[in-house]
Amino acid sequence: MAIWTFWERRPILSVSEKIAGRDIELEVKIGNLFQEKGAKIISLNTIFDTDVDNGIIAEDSLQGQFTRKFYKSVQDFDKDLDAQLSDHHVTEDVHSKKRGKTKRYELGTVIQVRPGGQLFYLVAIANLNDQGVAQSSFDNLKFCLRKTWKYISECGETDPIVIPLTGSGRARLTTKRITIAQEIIRSFVEGCASKKCCEKFTVVISPDDYRKHDLNLYELREFLKFVCKYEDLERLKQIAQMQGEQCSP
Repeated sequence: MAIWTFWERRPILSVSEKIAGRDIELEVKIGNLFQEKGAKIISLNTIFDTDVDNGIIAEDSLQGQFTRKFYKSVQDFDKDLDAQLSDHHVTEDVHSKKRGKTKRYELGTVIQVRPGGQLFYLVAIANLNDQGVAQSSFDNLKFCLRKTWKYISECGETDPIVIPLTGSGRARLTTKRITIAQEIIRSFVEGCASKKCCEKFTVVISPDDYRKHDLNLYELREFLKFVCKYEDLERLKQIAQMQGEQCSP
């Protein structure tokens, strides 16, 4: 019995489950987002500010790391953004900002870019104030996640999807990271109720977050089991139909 208990409680780096009745695997793992295979989700701000060189976007943020790793320059990144945003509605011009871009797009705007042939979904989850500080909320995150799964199911590819603990860093959410992880998982299952986004979905937790914020993969494994086995897909289909919004052309 002691040996079995030790084996059950051994350190683990990932947990996974399949959604009941669906060929979709959900995984939570400790790792580096950029080393995972699949289409990756990166959160940005609604103004799509990109200036890492002058500190508007922190170089050590996920967006900053993405920019440095996949683009030769911020200007190259901006060219991709401008091409993808050309069909999206500008909600306002923010002339009170002291520096950076001024065109604000809708919260939850999703676009695709493919630097080096790798697919990324960029999602606007936070507003920037006049001082360039990102501001969001847990309700905003939930709204943006719904829009993301809707977009991917209708306008995206079927590649495996990889997502970090979106909003847990510079979006300044006060919500605990384990709650964010659970909401990402729950919302994805809801998003798959009507249409299939992919066959594998991975939530990646950075080693620093795992150590500093008392995250527990055993607890998340139990949550995965519950959501994958007991969620009422017919009820979720109705919710998805009621909440769904058409993706942008």
